[in-house]
Amino acid sequence: MNDRLELAQAKPIELIVCGGAALIALALVDRPTRDVDVLARMQRRADGSAYMEEIPEIFPFLQDAAIQVARDLGLDEQWLNRGPAFLAKRKFPEGFQGRLKLKNYGKNLKIHFIDRLDQIYFKLLATASDEPGTSRHFDDLLALEPSANEIEKAAKWAIQLDSSEPIRQALKNILKALGYESIAEKF
Repeated sequence: MNDRLELAQAKPIELIVCGGAALIALALVDRPTRDVDVLARMQRRADGSAYMEEIPEIFPFLQDAAIQVARDLGLDEQWLNRGPAFLAKRKFPEGFQGRLKLKNYGKNLKIHFIDRLDQIYFKLLATASDEPGTSRHFDDLLALEPSANEIEKAAKWAIQLDSSEPIRQALKNILKALGYESIAEKF
């Protein structure tokens, strides 16, 4: 992707990526994925400090490069997408930005992958939001082996974002399925 961005003489970009691609890039799970979920981008102030910025859509120059990569590698043209875009409008878990893991893919592309702890938060919420019977997010959550403390904090965060009864009940069911019945009772 970096090579395509260089060929297009695109400005350097830093993306924040979550989901399966982040799990794989950080060697947290060993499974295939079909896409890369862009959560937001990292911007730099004049003093060099960083801040996260929501992007309403994949920038045209980035989408063009992604389409070229898709054609080169036989991927779906939407392999780079804003799948979890709704999360960028929400309150991230405390310390989120400081836990991001940076990987440099060349002069035009840097990727900040979300940390294992934040994956637990996101995967718990995604599992609670899934249609019954779908298990990709739950399987990822199992593979992350969350501690009782981690899963309780993740559940509290999820309830802050969506306290609807269906989500609350789904969280209870997930916590019980993970073996955390005592935590489930708190919700």
